[in-house]
Amino acid sequence: MKDFDSDTHQFKTQIGRLSKMFCVGSSVLNAVAEIFQNRVACSEQRHELA
Repeated sequence: MKDFDSDTHQFKTQIGRLSKMFCVGSSVLNAVAEIFQNRVACSEQRHELA
């Protein structure tokens, strides 16, 4: 039973790590998407001005 408990604990910590990585990854992706959208908007405005 002891081995099972330690396995479950490792499994939970792995899931916790994965979810943290997923949260960080999604926030980074959101930031990159926002920057990309801003760049596209800026380049479109430049075309209109030119």
